[in-house]
Amino acid sequence: SSNTSKIAFYTGLNSSLQNLPYNYKLVFDKVYLNEGKAYDFHTGIFTCPTDGIYVFHWTITTKAGQYFYTDFMVNGNVVGRSRPHAAYVNRAASSTVVQRLVIGDKVWIEPSGNYTGQYAYEGWSFYSGYMI
Repeated sequence: SSNTSKIAFYTGLNSSLQNLPYNYKLVFDKVYLNEGKAYDFHTGIFTCPTDGIYVFHWTITTKAGQYFYTDFMVNGNVVGRSRPHAAYVNRAASSTVVQRLVIGDKVWIEPSGNYTGQYAYEGWSFYSGYMI
């Protein structure tokens, strides 16, 4: 068996997010799994503990008449986006990013665009990541 430690996290929200300012880091503070402790549920930042290839997946559900656009950031650069926009019914959007990371790289999700009208449901929004 391998003695390499596993890196994986799976999180949700303890409360809904709304009208967050530009450059705010989303904090998924309901932690279901945080193997390797690389995800900080106080700051929302994943810090790469081991060089390798990582997969990140996030789902944001917004309510009718609202939206919640997000950018997926690696060291301050946008490498992925999600654009849930609900006109008449609740709507979800999911995105996946695969990245080669090195020790110390910082990864987070932030809202993009005008923050007025943004809304993310707590029971229906999730964020996960793991090394492959």
